[in-house]
Amino acid sequence: VLFRSGEFDPRTSPRRFSIAISGQSIVARAGLLRRVHELAPRVQLEFWPVPPDLGDYGPNSLRHDVLIAPLGEPLTVPLRGPLTEERPAGEPEIIYRDRFVCVVDPANPRLRDGRLSLADLAAMPHAVARKSHAELDKVGAELERHGITPAIAMTTAGWFPLPFVVAGTDMVAAVPERFARRISHAAGVAITPAPFGDIEFVEVAWWNPARAADPALVWLRGVVRKVAASIGADGLTTVR
Repeated sequence: VLFRSGEFDPRTSPRRFSIAISGQSIVARAGLLRRVHELAPRVQLEFWPVPPDLGDYGPNSLRHDVLIAPLGEPLTVPLRGPLTEERPAGEPEIIYRDRFVCVVDPANPRLRDGRLSLADLAAMPHAVARKSHAELDKVGAELERHGITPAIAMTTAGWFPLPFVVAGTDMVAAVPERFARRISHAAGVAITPAPFGDIEFVEVAWWNPARAADPALVWLRGVVRKVAASIGADGLTTVR
């Protein structure tokens, strides 16, 4: 994607954006594509997977206009909050925060009064999302801190299949809460607070610092932020 300077009118521009998005991104599935096309009907979006290991593919050599992923997938650099004059270019910006909950089949006998205990988690088979690096598994680390080594019965490529995998089984899975609330009815699963306490889920974005002043990318960043901010407690978007 070549740098283009000058004015940008989303209503008429045929601009093509290149966006790298993790398969586990909540924002990616929260109406980003729909919103861009509502505002800019001629704009083209190219979606690419986030590389499993950034290596030299860091913020200063980012080939895409935007990279969106959960923190740690594989974005592991320190954060300093929203982009400001004090925040160095090339650091990821937090665009979305949530917490993990557990999903189980509603008929699971271990589900009592809508809750599970740590003892339940120790005894139940687990469905988990594959992580690029074991040290990025915050839920697994917290279970280990409580002396629990989960019996993993199923591993998926991301969180999105987990509620459907768990339905009708005796398994349990941990997923971000607002995603769980958005999909629980369709999947036929119950949502229960995580007995290991709150573990934060953070989604971040990298904007290519070499093209930070491009009016088109300034516009795209605004759309991404607005879509992320619009995700309600039920996991649905209210962006207008």
